[in-house]
Amino acid sequence: MSCGKRPSGMVGWEDFLVYVKGVLPKVPDEMAGHFLRTTAIELAQDTLQLEASQTWDVQKDVHDYAVALPDAYRPAMIKRVWLDGVLLQALDVLPEVSTDERGHPCYRGCVYGYYYDAPDTVYVFPGPCEDKAGALVADFAVIPSRNTCFIDQRFFDEYAQAIADGALAHLYKIKSSDWFDLTLAGVHFKAFVAAKHRAKARRIRHNSTAPLVMKTRRFI
Repeated sequence: MSCGKRPSGMVGWEDFLVYVKGVLPKVPDEMAGHFLRTTAIELAQDTLQLEASQTWDVQKDVHDYAVALPDAYRPAMIKRVWLDGVLLQALDVLPEVSTDERGHPCYRGCVYGYYYDAPDTVYVFPGPCEDKAGALVADFAVIPSRNTCFIDQRFFDEYAQAIADGALAHLYKIKSSDWFDLTLAGVHFKAFVAAKHRAKARRIRHNSTAPLVMKTRRFI
């Protein structure tokens, strides 16, 4: 896989290898990298602890804004949306469209909030009253894409050992390998599951422990 230049604030899968090859030095790098990637995806998907933010320049009376996160990530859910510094409430349905006396589209009723049409569009209501740079911000829980080469540095710092445990659990279960060992697979699997449960518990407590939500850089 050709990865190109490493973005600022990101780490590559090779940075995780020391955690795996310190235990299984004979495992091929490509095989270890595969299981590290799939384990990181599982951890991010199950815990929703990896976040990315996007910032938009808004236009007067424009409601819809396209989601364009980095290629390394795909959105799992939207967490928070601010318009001009005001935290918006999530709407359950997209408001109906009608037409005003001038024939312009408008939205019925006094609607205040945002609607996320996953995965591509964020709608805000009412529409901005003026053009303004950087006025709309959204935080997403994200999952690493299956072909990504990089992951956020802060996610690595917090969860490198957990991800390595998950990868080692898979590696020890390969029957055709020299290192096949179901007992050790179970040991590392239990360590991975315990780390995942701790992360979920912290999320349920509204991320009250500061470093547990890793926000990537904001993208405009």
